[in-house]
Formats: sequence, structure tokens, C-alpha cells
Amino acid sequence: MFTNSVQIILERYSIADFYWSFYLGPYGVKVNPCKPGDFKLGSSAGGYDYNRDDINNPPNLPAVSRTIDCSLEVYMRLTTA
Repeated sequence: MFTNSVQIILERYSIADFYWSFYLGPYGVKVNPCKPGDFKLGSSAGGYDYNRDDINNPPNLPAVSRTIDCSLEVYMRLTTA
């Protein structure tokens, strides 16, 4: 059984300034970026210039490669394509 999860969320910091954020936390629980609680921001990829309304219907995550510190001295390489 899984105990942890990585959740990838598109966040808007200004009208056209978007970031993909990688949150680490408990399995089976939805992260709230405004109140992350038990979740930790593991990494982010950003500065994407999407349309203002793309936050309601996010595009696919572009190909990125990030190293995420899972805080248990376990590191994983997360690659999306």
C-alpha cells in the first residue's frame, strides 16, 4: 500500500505567469495549495506564459525533469514527457 504521493498542480502567480508545482504528501488526500497542511512543495517549474483562462482547463505539463527531496533521505527522479 502507498503512503505518500506526488501531486502536480498548475498555479497562477499573475495574469500570465504560471508555474507547475510538485507537492509531496500523504496518499489519498487532495492538496490545497493555499493551505498545504501535511504537504510540502518539493519543486516547481515555471514562468510559463499561458492564456489567462488556462487555469480552468490546464494544458498538459511540458516535458520537465526535476529532482525532488522526499525529506526521508530518499530522492527520486521525476521525469514527465
